Amino acid sequence: MKDALADFTEAVCADPAFVDAYFNGGDLYYRMGSYQQAFDDYSKAIDLKPDFVKAYCERGATRNQLGDYQGAIKDTTRALDLDPQWYCAYNRRAAAYFALGDYQHALDDYTAYLRGFPNEPGGYAGRAAAYDGLGNYDAALTDLNRAIQLDPTYALAYNNRGQTYVHLGKYREAIADWQQAAELYRQQGSQADYQRLTRAIEQLKQQK
Repeated sequence: MKDALADFTEAVCADPAFVDAYFNGGDLYYRMGSYQQAFDDYSKAIDLKPDFVKAYCERGATRNQLGDYQGAIKDTTRALDLDPQWYCAYNRRAAAYFALGDYQHALDDYTAYLRGFPNEPGGYAGRAAAYDGLGNYDAALTDLNRAIQLDPTYALAYNNRGQTYVHLGKYREAIADWQQAAELYRQQGSQADYQRLTRAIEQLKQQK
């Protein structure tokens, strides 16, 4: 990662108007979790190329990470104005709407995203969360079942399906899903999520 960042710095120093260098730098910073620096580089790329669809989309994702959800909606909407089939922008915008509690718009955008990527487990999990927020638990279960079918190691899908079962009062099914999610989180090195679910399982057992 450090070598890639050094290459980016060299490219920008050699040609400050090198649009792709700023975009690639943004990607590198994003993967490093340096979201403000990623935002700055995506912004420079957009300044140099105002119709840079992908840069608007990824800056929108960066705004989500920074908690600027309205800004994320603005950037991803601009990306979609430029290219209505840039499906990743629907996914980024859906995340922003969901964070703002606007579950209907999130649902609509996840549905649009899935038109472009019908076999993407994350799209179904995202739409399921929107359905859950709207109280449509049966639809949420359908989407989570599909996400798990596509990726049986998708811990978040089991996690969320367990939560939906809790909403339906199906505690036995919820515990089974949370146990599966906890084991997957453990295997994948997500210790905090493993511990969180272990506590939730014990609490739910006491309510049965």
